[in-house]
Amino acid sequence: MRYIIRLLLVAVVFILPATSAQAERVLRLNEVAVGELDPHKALDYIDSILLVNIYDPLVRPKPGGGFLPGLAESWEVSSDNLAITFKLQAGIHFHDGSTVNADDVVYSFDRNKALGMGYAFLFANSSIAKKSDMEVVLTLNNPDSTILAGLTRLGIVNSDLVKANHQDGDFGDNGDYGSAFLSAQGAGSGAYKVDSHNMQELTVLSKFDDHYGGFLPKSPDTIRVIYVMETATIRTLMSNKEHEITAQWHPGTMFAGLAAEDGLGLTTEDGIAYLVMPIHSAKAPTDDVHVRRAMIAATDYAQMVAIEKVTEDLTAANRSRTALPAALAGYDASAPEFTQDLEAAKAHLAKSKYADNIGDYEVEIAWIAEVPKEEKIAFLLAHNLSQIGMKAKVVKVPWAVYSDRVTQLETTPHVGQLYFSATYPDPLSLLGAYHSRVRGSYTSHDWMSDAEVDRLIDAATAEMDEAKKNDLLVQLQRRLIDVGAAIYAYETRALFAKQDYVKAPFLDDPTNTVAMMGGNWRFNTWEVDN
Repeated sequence: MRYIIRLLLVAVVFILPATSAQAERVLRLNEVAVGELDPHKALDYIDSILLVNIYDPLVRPKPGGGFLPGLAESWEVSSDNLAITFKLQAGIHFHDGSTVNADDVVYSFDRNKALGMGYAFLFANSSIAKKSDMEVVLTLNNPDSTILAGLTRLGIVNSDLVKANHQDGDFGDNGDYGSAFLSAQGAGSGAYKVDSHNMQELTVLSKFDDHYGGFLPKSPDTIRVIYVMETATIRTLMSNKEHEITAQWHPGTMFAGLAAEDGLGLTTEDGIAYLVMPIHSAKAPTDDVHVRRAMIAATDYAQMVAIEKVTEDLTAANRSRTALPAALAGYDASAPEFTQDLEAAKAHLAKSKYADNIGDYEVEIAWIAEVPKEEKIAFLLAHNLSQIGMKAKVVKVPWAVYSDRVTQLETTPHVGQLYFSATYPDPLSLLGAYHSRVRGSYTSHDWMSDAEVDRLIDAATAEMDEAKKNDLLVQLQRRLIDVGAAIYAYETRALFAKQDYVKAPFLDDPTNTVAMMGGNWRFNTWEVDN
């Protein structure tokens, strides 16, 4: 998530008169800035929503696991698991009318790797080559059980259009590789095309009628994303039916209030995300595993979940028991739920190298300024730590500052807060973030370097047998708990308030849920019936 609040553009939503909204089917939503349009830089929730609507991948995730054809109509895996041949569907068009072919796939793959941004790390083990105008071959250095899942995040761009908009840059003949262009304009084949985009204020998309996947009879014609997180403003817009669906990052009081209004309801995204509180493993005093284990044992998990209570019947969180949400393969269902144990916490502290002077240190607990409920979580943890004699300082940090601070070991807080969702449909989309080679980003800032964690991640990545891979994942979860990588506060039930006339089948029906960030927001599968 990125959290940069923008209030100046609130008036934008009023530009669209009610009569226009009735004449065409408009879906209005809000999210946290910044909205990154470039598919090969996309990281966050809103980036992922834009990605799945503007661009098409080779393969798409299927509810319940597995993959469906995207731009590729079929694929064949070699007997040694080191090559995959993709055959592209014929006659698929980009938004400018040109035809998707193998050159576009190769260019997109190579561009993503060259930029080294977004989810480029997923393809570090692979290369791609054109076999024919409508076929490509992906070659792996080693077997990789996550590769198809990773490809669901590779948006294929119109290579001719992007090349025509290269500017000067650091990539030789490719200049800036179209970086400036693709952060401002669309170049995809997805169900929606870009009409206008300001990554801090407003993005407008419109239906691409020639999309190969088609639309439902009442799919929205226009999508308007405002980058506004001011709760009172969004609540008023929802009550006035000038907004269709909210972001999930608002406080529970707003959701409870909206749920009580006629014509409004709540929908959820379950089982693919959790609140992780990474613990800095390379800064005193949390560089001692026993201090980290003490903090984990001291946490009041029941009260953490209670913070997410929305109504008497609904809580937007479930108790956690391991380092993975329950809906993902390899989940360690045999682990006990996390529970507060102050005596165990004190015993861990007594074993640490800081046993005699823990009071000399102040642990910094950060919360994101744009997400008010995180303040309650931070102060609850600070109180829990005081129960075992540890001092804590709660610090409010804007998201832009936080995401910059965690890129450096020295400036990363002792404890952060990260609502972490499965970014691609594989458990390693979450657990892979603990590998030492990916440290120093908002998705990986515990600064841990543990050889056994690295080994288990590498082994699970290479294991093509599902049962054996799941066994490795269970071992990995247990190791992460043993080394005190993070406080797994709770599993999240992402809540969204929406108008009753909006149908979002991948959110409304949990059996349709796709275990991929943004994957449940393909707007050609939604309907607006007002």
